[in-house]
Amino acid sequence: MADTRNLIDVLHHAVSTADARLTAENQIGQRIATRTQRIIRGVVLLLMIAAAINLYLIQDLAQGMRSMTVNMESMYDHFSSVSGDMHHITAAVTAMNVQVRSLPPMREDMVLISQDMALINQDIQTIDGDLAAMDQHVATITNGVGEMAWRFDQLIHTTRDMGYNVNQMSQPVRTLDPFGIMGR
Repeated sequence: MADTRNLIDVLHHAVSTADARLTAENQIGQRIATRTQRIIRGVVLLLMIAAAINLYLIQDLAQGMRSMTVNMESMYDHFSSVSGDMHHITAAVTAMNVQVRSLPPMREDMVLISQDMALINQDIQTIDGDLAAMDQHVATITNGVGEMAWRFDQLIHTTRDMGYNVNQMSQPVRTLDPFGIMGR
């Protein structure tokens, strides 16, 4: 009876020791899991912020494109006006063959062409400014996309490292349970 009691005490002590050890390892695993979740949430938050900034820059680029389109339409209208003025000039040159001394209509057409050319020059300067702004936005978007790709690469490396670390931490449990009785 005393041997049975001693055997039960020894088994109880061994089970209690193993239970305490597993509880401690479980707490360590829970702390690691909590930290891992915080890291992943932080990275996801940073990625969401970067995506929001990129969406803003894309929207700004679209606005610049719309402005450039409006300016190009205005320039097209001015070219149409120049084309109309060219028809007037053609008529004036034809009339000049008939009446060399009748220059006033041609002078009026030249004044109109000069005015249209000034407007076209203004439109071209506006388009140059819009193109410069678009170049800046495209460069900013390119930098943002490169930064996002780098962060995704870092996230993949961190996730792989965490998987390796979790595998290493579970090694003692696999050593205690080589046949998988306690589950994997």
